[in-house]
Amino acid sequence: MTYDLSDMPSIDREDLRRLHHSGVKTTGDVLDAMRDRLRLDEIERRSGVSLALLVRWARFADLTRVMGLTPMHAELLDACGVWSLEELRRERAASLARRLNRRNAQLGYVQGLIRELQVDNWIAQARRMRAQVA
Repeated sequence: MTYDLSDMPSIDREDLRRLHHSGVKTTGDVLDAMRDRLRLDEIERRSGVSLALLVRWARFADLTRVMGLTPMHAELLDACGVWSLEELRRERAASLARRLNRRNAQLGYVQGLIRELQVDNWIAQARRMRAQVA
């Protein structure tokens, strides 16, 4: 699923404005840019957003391709030390669900509890998917 970059709380308004000016408005745009080094360099030059941040946000975008995993969930996963599909694949659902709920209680990113079954589904999907960002 493709999301607007404004749905990602780690992207501040100024970076968001500069990315939009560079033609990058969605998670799909970020993933597309990662496949084309010339375009990525152009976005970095025009927006002033560092390559490191673009890669970080591309990993979030890659995670949001998992059905049911929103940008807020990706941010929460990041807060729990899960930065990519590769890392999500290695997780155990019960342990990760506990960590996500503990961290969410502090950050308030998503409403309600994140169920172990939901996390297990994300992990299963991640194992079947090919990462678009290394």
